[in-house]
Amino acid sequence: MPSPLISCMQPQLQSASPGFLAAFLAAAGAMAWEALQFDATASRGVSQTGGVVTVWASTRGGVVASPCHEAGNGWGVPRYGAGAGIDFAAASGVASPLSFDLTETELVSRAFIVADCTVPAAYGTMLDAPCPLRLAPSDGDGAGLFATSSVLSTIALSIDFAASTAFSRGTHLYEIELSEPCPLNELHIGGSPATPKWNRSWRGSVLEVVFTSPSATAEDADAIRSYLSKRWGIGRYRSGAAEELAVLKHLGIRTGNVYGSMMFLR
Repeated sequence: MPSPLISCMQPQLQSASPGFLAAFLAAAGAMAWEALQFDATASRGVSQTGGVVTVWASTRGGVVASPCHEAGNGWGVPRYGAGAGIDFAAASGVASPLSFDLTETELVSRAFIVADCTVPAAYGTMLDAPCPLRLAPSDGDGAGLFATSSVLSTIALSIDFAASTAFSRGTHLYEIELSEPCPLNELHIGGSPATPKWNRSWRGSVLEVVFTSPSATAEDADAIRSYLSKRWGIGRYRSGAAEELAVLKHLGIRTGNVYGSMMFLR
């Protein structure tokens, strides 16, 4: 199995003056977050050209994910269908994963990913990290198991609010708890970045992602689960958060009309 530690290169600030760089880093530090949300159904957050994704911006702004590789040399670029998320299966070639700039060093301890699995296949990668989330070959009816060689010993995984390694076709909520917090710039969404020969792009679409930092509380995670359950019709999760909307607002989560009215959050 290839090393999960490989990450793609990103542009760095090489020509900036020391004063500008110091101001930039200070501003970046001031933008620390407890939750970072990416909504692929909100067209304002996804920039695309001819259906090809160029940038996926977080709902709070300031942090973006973009294709790690340009099209060519075996790589393709994920496509965007309005309301249908970012489709890694529709790329012409092996879909490049989405990655973050090297300056994005905020630690991530948990990821909530709403994804649609349309074509179960060997080693489709939903999230590549120091411990990647990869899939084992599917069986005849489209069900399969997550690879257990490294995943179960290093992360806690639940699917639709239950501890499980099984997946099936359709839209599900995957909750991934890393055993050790990982810098955002070491994460890749939708594939493995090293070489298209591995052919490990996600076989389906990613609809929404919420990362949380180590400072996020159990109540924060509970409110996020409840919101995603309501929005995507996944189970009937009941939050233990006393003031669920207040928690989500504090985290900067945009909930749209899930709770009956628009919320305009920081």
